[in-house]
Amino acid sequence: LFLYRFRSRSDSGAVPNYDERCRELEDIRGECDQARILHRDNYITETNRIASEAQASPVSVAPPPLFYHDIEQYLSYRIPEIKNRLDTNKLAPSFYCDLSEHCLKRIQRPIAYPIEFCIHLLKDSLQEEGLFRIAPAQIKQKKLMTELDLQLIDKNSRLEDFGYDAHVPASTLKQYLRGLPDCLLTNALIPDWNKIPLLSTEADRVQRIGQLINQLPKVNYDNLRYLIRFLSDVARHSSVNKMTASNLSICIGSNLYPKEQSSNFSTPNLYANSS
Repeated sequence: LFLYRFRSRSDSGAVPNYDERCRELEDIRGECDQARILHRDNYITETNRIASEAQASPVSVAPPPLFYHDIEQYLSYRIPEIKNRLDTNKLAPSFYCDLSEHCLKRIQRPIAYPIEFCIHLLKDSLQEEGLFRIAPAQIKQKKLMTELDLQLIDKNSRLEDFGYDAHVPASTLKQYLRGLPDCLLTNALIPDWNKIPLLSTEADRVQRIGQLINQLPKVNYDNLRYLIRFLSDVARHSSVNKMTASNLSICIGSNLYPKEQSSNFSTPNLYANSS
């Protein structure tokens, strides 16, 4: 309102540095808008986090009347769903949970919820340049993690519904893989995976990769296959998104290893070629 009145002044020509002041006011308004969105996202993130951690506790997550109408509107239809899941004890965090525990016992589905729905959110963003390479705003990623923990994403969800760009679910997917207590390739088989580059021919390496994949537990095999199929789709658009199979192996590969080894991970071209 103040900016509108300032712009509408009849004596604008007599105001010193009028255009510069208008630009300053525009910048201030933009900063205020960004701060409002940031605090809204922080509030939603913390509400979701508390709800997901309080799955077995009879706590109330209904907030008092909110100052921001958009926050109130968002939570008005999320809170009943969250409370219902708390009451029925069907809510449990997805991140940092054992893969088989999550898939076979908690959600009783073959594909981990974060893997399935991060990929779902990305299905229309295959041409996004730098997908899986460019980092998003951390507050956005943390917010999506809490929404995935609360299973608030479904098949009707779209990126624009949440105000995210494609890099948010891409980075969140990597975070989920990185946080698995037993890595997707399984900690037990890591010594065997590490020996593959020592094999003399590409044919031997490809054969050994196939053998190790077949040794994975079924839940790991299913989730790895689901992930690789999607990454293959991403690589097919590499002329636009700049993410070749080799680039994807660099960005994703370390997240398939145990956390203590991921920092020392290097991905030879053989893995990209074998994919």
